[in-house]
Amino acid sequence: MARILLTGGSGFVGRQVAAALQAQGHDLVLVLRPGSRARIAEIAARAHVVETADLFAESPSWWQE
Repeated sequence: MARILLTGGSGFVGRQVAAALQAQGHDLVLVLRPGSRARIAEIAARAHVVETADLFAESPSWWQE
């Protein structure tokens, strides 16, 4: 399946979206705030997690990584 970048995956709606995408077999890359991984531990355990305090402040090279 597809690799999908998802921001807000630990929020109320984002958790449901992340769970549905994983159930469909997609590979998730979750961009989360530090400390929010615990709210979605089961989802995060099967995804690639990238943490940032402010995703809008990140440089293009940060996003490429």
